[in-house]
Amino acid sequence: MPGERLYSAVDEYPDLENHHSHMAHCLTEEVYRRMRERETASGFSIDNAIQVGVDNPGDPYPMSVGCLAGDEESYQVFAEFFDQIIEARHNGFKPTNDHVSDIDLSKISDLGDDYDDTNCIVSCRVRSVRNIKGFALPPHCTRAERRKVERIATDALSKMTEDFKGRYHRVKDEDCDSALSGSLEKLTPAALPSCMSRDWPDARGVWINEKKNFVAEINHKDHVNLMSIEKGGNLCKAFTRWCIGADMFEKTLKESGNDVMRNSHLGYIASCPGGLGTGLRIEVRIRIPKLRRHFRFEEVLRRLRLEARMTSEVGDDNTCDVINLDSVGVSEVELLRTVVDGIRFLIGCERKLEESGNIDRDINSLQRK
Repeated sequence: MPGERLYSAVDEYPDLENHHSHMAHCLTEEVYRRMRERETASGFSIDNAIQVGVDNPGDPYPMSVGCLAGDEESYQVFAEFFDQIIEARHNGFKPTNDHVSDIDLSKISDLGDDYDDTNCIVSCRVRSVRNIKGFALPPHCTRAERRKVERIATDALSKMTEDFKGRYHRVKDEDCDSALSGSLEKLTPAALPSCMSRDWPDARGVWINEKKNFVAEINHKDHVNLMSIEKGGNLCKAFTRWCIGADMFEKTLKESGNDVMRNSHLGYIASCPGGLGTGLRIEVRIRIPKLRRHFRFEEVLRRLRLEARMTSEVGDDNTCDVINLDSVGVSEVELLRTVVDGIRFLIGCERKLEESGNIDRDINSLQRK
């Protein structure tokens, strides 16, 4: 337990005025007071959990989560706090609900890959977090833990077979930047909160298969981030590759006596509550310049349970990354359908706007979610 406090919880309660995050909305003085005297076995506190959101006020939309877990135990020790965050972030997922998982590829055979007949889609990615049981998460791990996670993860990846055979590149190695060519992004601490970028680049790296379409980031935002990449709009192909690769990684990990963090309520455990459940982020890079500038674009995304992030490509303000908003309480197959249906709708709206049509009726037909 924490030692004797010099100041009261009221004195230490953070200034969250003008903050736009789920944390800021959920962390009342009363919740903070009750949580403040608790710590996980590894010493993670509520102040550790909320600091990222205290330092970053965020934006109204898409609203950031504003907090991080330091270990698997965080979600139990601070359940009263995290449960509120999860319910707000994941479309009403309750503390009494159990997560569902489904990667039955036979259930996506009807989706096809013909929903991009206008060539709006630049590329697509399917990525998921996997954290190794028994170690603190990146916001709280020690140097020794981080290095051991690297050894365990890369050993499991080295046993991947067939199209998933590859090689590990440490960030500090000279060949890492050259290996991350084309559509692969460099690992940098720039986009990370300070608690995740400690000791950079120690024990960080990226494992890349020979075809450069399946990647595993090590010790970035989570222990392992598995990613399947596909140019163009064949999202089902990227999803299928991810399913096979993620399953193979878990099997090789278990062969060494290790396992991933997972439970029946929250599914796969992630550092950020936004990545719980499937741990899945389905990203489609799409050019929809007219719809992106439409005054109802954000409303459309909310109704579709999607979010959009502007790309960092210089001189291109017509392209954005469209991503699934939920990951808890819905299965992997359901998320794929949500994104495919959403992308089809967005492309249809773009085509109407190109022909000077009105899309209000289309938007109004969407169920509010």
